[in-house]
Amino acid sequence: MTSLFTDSYKRNLNIDLTYPLKLTELRMSKFVTALFYSIISYLIYMLVSFGLSSLISGIGSFNYPLVAYGEDGISMHVYDTLTIMLGSIAIHFLLLVLLVLLVLLLSDYIRNRLYLFFVILLIVYSQVLVVPLIPPLYGISHLFPFYYLNAKSIISYESAFLLGNLNLNFKTGILVITGYIVLLSSIIFTNNFKNQKRMEN
Repeated sequence: MTSLFTDSYKRNLNIDLTYPLKLTELRMSKFVTALFYSIISYLIYMLVSFGLSSLISGIGSFNYPLVAYGEDGISMHVYDTLTIMLGSIAIHFLLLVLLVLLVLLLSDYIRNRLYLFFVILLIVYSQVLVVPLIPPLYGISHLFPFYYLNAKSIISYESAFLLGNLNLNFKTGILVITGYIVLLSSIIFTNNFKNQKRMEN
């Protein structure tokens, strides 16, 4: 993904500006390509993971019960595998869109694919790994979009229980991630519009 967005820069010049297409159209085609391959990779990962879990632990039924926390973060509730899986797919799909947009945006400023790759890893995994270690962040942990990567613990309220933040739930996750998608899309569209106008002038 980082290669797709940074290979257009040669000696610090954007060769995309030389194509007889609008910059917005060209960037959109790259966005769709990156998102397509990301979704295909994710679906393969899900199939392999579910297949292996079925073989190893015997969880082969979508109705297999999973005991976890309820909405209050205290009482116990029984979920089925299908509910957890469908919720996880919804959250992960939105996170894939957000991730592609983030790479697209940062590629305008970080034009080396390895540097960009490590910055993306830092942004994503710092939220996943660091937030649970810093108690002052617990109250706003629901505002970190990539913390929702562990969708199972979000949907089953395990994270809400561990961090004492009942806002860490499926509905909040969808709203927060969608909000970031809209924000990044607006920034990217504005940047593309400015670059296109500059090129035409």
